Parts: sequence; C-alpha cells; structure tokens
Amino acid sequence: MSPAITAKLVQLAWVWGFALGLSALLRWAGLLWPNGLAVNPELALVLVLVPPALMALALVRGLLASRPAGEAGPPGDPGRGESSD
Repeated sequence: MSPAITAKLVQLAWVWGFALGLSALLRWAGLLWPNGLAVNPELALVLVLVPPALMALALVRGLLASRPAGEAGPPGDPGRGESSD
C-alpha cells in the first residue's frame, strides 16, 4: 500500500474509534439517566429535515451560479479546443 493510502486508513481508524467511543459514552449515560426524555415530534421533524434541505439549497445555488465573465474552466483545460501550449 502507498503511504498516502496508509495515512488515510490511519485517519479513518482514529475517526471511527472516536465515534465508537462517543457512542459508548452516550449509551452509558443513557443507562444512568433516571427517566427518558420527552420527545417533541415537531422539533424532531425540523431537526431531521431542515439541515439536508439547507444543504440541498446550497448545492443548487452553487450549481446554478454563473461564473464571472473572465473566469475560465479548471486549470489545464483548454475549454474551447485551444491548445494548452
């Protein structure tokens, strides 16, 4: 394996381990909680639906935004069939 892939796997293992540890702590805290929390369905619906809707809006705005007049495509892309020399 190349060093770049190995470094990414190590980063992934750290993040995965942190998430697993956090979920174990939350589970442990839930066992110690004397009674369950009241669930507000409206708040839960807002918390579940609003962030993805905002992300979708941001993506659509980015896709529909026009480029400034002088801006070309990505570097190294001749764009209109011109040579890159």
